[in-house]
Amino acid sequence: MTTMLRRCLGAAAVMAASVVAQGCKPPNYPTGTIELQFYANGTWPVTVQTGTLCCDSSGNKFDLYYPTNLGANGFKHPILTWGNGTFGKPSDVDYFLKHMASWGFRHHRHGRHEYGRGPDELGRRKIHDR
Repeated sequence: MTTMLRRCLGAAAVMAASVVAQGCKPPNYPTGTIELQFYANGTWPVTVQTGTLCCDSSGNKFDLYYPTNLGANGFKHPILTWGNGTFGKPSDVDYFLKHMASWGFRHHRHGRHEYGRGPDELGRRKIHDR
């Protein structure tokens, strides 16, 4: 087989594989009407502030995720408080927190790897209530 023919066949195989892969959906792809609606991002533009507010009772800063236009048209945004969990990394949940903010939730989480103590979580909620 000539080198040119091998290259053409290789390119064709790569193109065929990419077409097949585009048609595949992830194993957790929603199938119900409600699930499909909330699988997509919401209508709120999102703002993320990392390590800007201080501090919990141990002096640790935290991250905020919220709809950019907080309170637009008198909307009262529900609050989610997030703890990363034992050995959890903030990057593990970044997509989820942005997604929830796009649906109108405002929330905060520790910017560190380990989970905060209960009083720390409650202290961060007080920041949101200001």
